[in-house]
Amino acid sequence: MLGQATSSLTQAARNAGLTVNGWLTAREIAAVIRTAYDPMALAGLQQWSDTGRAEADPAAAGPVVQVEEHDRLITDTARHATYWVENWPRTESHAGFLHQLLFTAGVRRTFSLLYVPQGFESALRDVQRTKATIIADANERARRGQVDSEADVVEYGDVKERERQLIAGHADVSMTGLLTVSADTDQALDAACAQIETAAVTAQVDLRRLLYQQPQAFALAALPSPAPPRRSRAPPPDPIQAPAERSFRSWPSPPRPTRPTPTRS
Repeated sequence: MLGQATSSLTQAARNAGLTVNGWLTAREIAAVIRTAYDPMALAGLQQWSDTGRAEADPAAAGPVVQVEEHDRLITDTARHATYWVENWPRTESHAGFLHQLLFTAGVRRTFSLLYVPQGFESALRDVQRTKATIIADANERARRGQVDSEADVVEYGDVKERERQLIAGHADVSMTGLLTVSADTDQALDAACAQIETAAVTAQVDLRRLLYQQPQAFALAALPSPAPPRRSRAPPPDPIQAPAERSFRSWPSPPRPTRPTPTRS
């Protein structure tokens, strides 16, 4: 079953013009996890590998120590801060609009895009809900004597185009963007985060640092984790449809602590 899935995905990637060099082995996946928590271990893992590529024992892939702070995660030899892409560009953008965000000099980062297919009924309800919100906001602005901005017009046009594509039979996906910044010290991490936040403004994306959710966010952003983000109970923010028609879900809120049930001895 897994072999069929990897073969299908490889062929689909090649049809899209991508080059697939091969799939990672279990030991290579363990090395990816190990070096995410312990970047300084990379040289040693490469040195002791017969293939020259980093390999690690899957049983020892996890961190030796992990300390969570409100805005960062401290692991073996690094500090990490993970951001959620809250808003994508509201206007049409070129294919390389993330270039400055991904290639900022002197910053170690991992950027992950998580795609979750949506059913037709769910996607259509999402579009109709978004249209109703946009129309209600426009009516409120008209009541107050305000005029619509160009961004509002573009957003409404994108939502209508997305609805037409759904009716025509095209599939829809929800997409979540996560960006993890890593550094050796707290001071270096703060400097790297400042550079990334500046680059995000240039790329026209809004980043939100995931406070008190850093371990979960790091696992999804920096590790080869198959788990999609959980949906929040709170309503998601208005979807932004650019540069392609997509729907975006809000990052989940941290779970509420539960009180232990008292027991009698």
